[in-house]
Amino acid sequence: MNRFLKINAIMLGILLLTLSLSHDSVTAQGQPISLRVEAATTGELSSAAPELQYTFFAQESLRMAAVVDKTAGDMQLTVTVFDQDGTTPLATASGSAVNGLVFEVPSEGQYFLSVSGQGTAASFRLMIDADPALPINAFVLQSYIVRGKSTVCAENTIVSVLTPTEDVNVCFVLDLVTDPVDITVQWWSPSGEMVVEEAGTADSSDSRGDPFLSGIVFAEGSPWEEGWWQAHILINDELAHIQWVPVAAQ
Repeated sequence: MNRFLKINAIMLGILLLTLSLSHDSVTAQGQPISLRVEAATTGELSSAAPELQYTFFAQESLRMAAVVDKTAGDMQLTVTVFDQDGTTPLATASGSAVNGLVFEVPSEGQYFLSVSGQGTAASFRLMIDADPALPINAFVLQSYIVRGKSTVCAENTIVSVLTPTEDVNVCFVLDLVTDPVDITVQWWSPSGEMVVEEAGTADSSDSRGDPFLSGIVFAEGSPWEEGWWQAHILINDELAHIQWVPVAAQ
C-alpha cells in the first residue's frame, strides 16, 4: 500500500460549506442534555452554574470512553458517569482535562454523565466514544496526530491539536497483518458528517511498525470546522480504531 494516503481536497471546501459550522453548545442548567455518542459538544461552567448534566444511549456490555478537554478557564473539572438510575456512579475522574475515562455499561439503555468544576469558570469540549482510543483491534497498534507537509510520518511533528488552516493528518501503525487486508480511513467532521473516505491495502510486509499517513489537504479559503474531528480506521470494512483530531484556533 502506498504509505501516502493523504488526498487533495479542493472540492472538499465546497462540501464543507454545506456542513453546520457549529456543534452543540450547552450553557444552561436543568434537565439533562441529550448527548450523541461519537459527536463532539461544547459546554461552559461558572461559579454560579458549576455543573452540567448529560444523558446518552449505550448498548449492552459496550466499553466506552468519555473525554473532556478544557479550552479556557481556571476550573478543575470532574467527570462522572452514572448508571441508568442517575445516581450510581460507574466511573469518575478529575483534572484540568480528562482524557479517556473508560467505563463499561451493564445493559442497554439511557445513562447519565456530569461535568462539574471548582473555580471561577471553564469552557470545555466533551465526547463519548463507543470504541476508546486504545488498541481495540490487533491490526492497529497506535495512532497519533502530526503537523507538517511531508508524506513520511517521521518527518512531521507530533501534536495534540491542529489549527483550522492546516492539513488534518493522522499516522497509524498496523500489526499482525498476515493475509492482505483492505484499509479504509473515514474522516468525520465535528458536525457528525463523513466528509471524505480514503482507501488502500496492506499485507504482511506492512506489519513491521512503519506508520501510514492519512489526512486531508487544506483547501485554501475553506478553513476546517473547529472541534473534534474523527479518523475512523477500518480493516476489511470493520471499524478497528478511532483517532480523535481536535481542530482549534490558537
